[in-house]
Amino acid sequence: MKTLNLDKLQEGWLGIPSSAGGFYYPATIACLEGNGHQSDCILTLTGDWEATLKLNWTSKLSEKTLSFWKNKHLATEYGAIGIAAFIVEEFTDLEFLEIMEIGEGADFFLCEKKNAEILSFRQEPAAKLEVSGIWNEKIGNTINMRINLKKRQVDKGELEFPVYIIVVEFGQLKAKCIKK
Repeated sequence: MKTLNLDKLQEGWLGIPSSAGGFYYPATIACLEGNGHQSDCILTLTGDWEATLKLNWTSKLSEKTLSFWKNKHLATEYGAIGIAAFIVEEFTDLEFLEIMEIGEGADFFLCEKKNAEILSFRQEPAAKLEVSGIWNEKIGNTINMRINLKKRQVDKGELEFPVYIIVVEFGQLKAKCIKK
């Protein structure tokens, strides 16, 4: 079983600037802890990739930070991005390039991981990523329903790139990823 160190999210990693990762990280931890999960909890991944992943983190969120992320809708939206980043790292040779404009059919452009020696050129998009989160799955709001909704959404955008759709559910701690 692979252990994912969520603390990496704050470091400026996988094409995500440290300032953005520093925003996604507490949202991710607030979603996990808000659903009763502790460090070393298990995430079950299904879909095009199947895996059991151990999530590890060291930071304890302050009461102020927890209060800031009290809005479950926003925490879930940004927390799901945090988890999706680790799925992208683990199962692709891609990294984050940029946030897409609303209405372009997905959330992010992904590019091939940068060669450490060649950083002077602009990376070109290689895929799109659509991310969605669910605080707690319930009738009418399940991972499979959300995957189907997101499939229709990405179909409206230009499909010149492969599209990865990742939905994270924090209650039972599971995720599903498909490549379209």
